[in-house]
Amino acid sequence: MIMNEADEIKHRECKYCELCKCLLINKVRDYCQLTEKFRMTLCSSCNLELKQPKFVPCFFHNLSNYDGHFIVTELGNTFTVRFIDTFGFMPSSLESLASNLLTPGLEKFRDCHTYS
Repeated sequence: MIMNEADEIKHRECKYCELCKCLLINKVRDYCQLTEKFRMTLCSSCNLELKQPKFVPCFFHNLSNYDGHFIVTELGNTFTVRFIDTFGFMPSSLESLASNLLTPGLEKFRDCHTYS
């Protein structure tokens, strides 16, 4: 597990579980299974309930109208992929959706500038 000095201090001083907010008796260091980086301090019951998803979500727009099965056969069986057709919850053309992003000053996306 990868922990820097700030993470060590945060874990040492933590008195409550960061998920259920219960008083910590048995502290557990939660970390990302892929990057091995420390995430938060948990109680043992919360730590046991956290699970890694056994699939990789893959988003396509309007996949159901195309031959998506060709993509699936090329992937093989190395891992499970869950294909999600975004057309089901964004029923517009990709061109129309992309044009919504082209607003000067990000008026339609006021919170985006904090993440860019």
